[in-house]
Amino acid sequence: MSRTSFKVVGLRVSASLYARIVQHLEGSLPNEGVGLIAGRREGSTFRATAFYGGTNIDASPTRYTMAPEEVIIAFREMRDRGWDLAAIVHSHPATSPVPSRTDLTEAYYPEALMLIVGLAQQPPIARCWKLIGDQIDSVKHSEEVSVAVGDADERASATCSA
Repeated sequence: MSRTSFKVVGLRVSASLYARIVQHLEGSLPNEGVGLIAGRREGSTFRATAFYGGTNIDASPTRYTMAPEEVIIAFREMRDRGWDLAAIVHSHPATSPVPSRTDLTEAYYPEALMLIVGLAQQPPIARCWKLIGDQIDSVKHSEEVSVAVGDADERASATCSA
């Protein structure tokens, strides 16, 4: 699932998949929700192909850890289907969808995008981040990338990035 030569500039999620992601994250309130997005490369963006909703074993409103057995199952299915880990998803129940210092410090898959959904406002706001640094110890900051919600056959897609 490595993409060292792939310069990603965005994430595209179908409206139905995005609705499932938000529903899962809202179901985790008052704690942070978590999940993984599988995807396929399309030019310089990832098109989301599946969402794996996870259990936040931290049961915390300010941090998350996806249950390891759920991560293993998701990674196996992604590998078997030829998909990449496009993004790690989590929610911020009471704050804006910007990576916290904890999010950056605990970024164990820095090659994956970080999709954060802010649930403090309605409708929820999603923003997507690329981590700067190619190893766990070197991730110190992030750069926002585009996230678009909409099906390929829709005339217009809604951009979630604020």
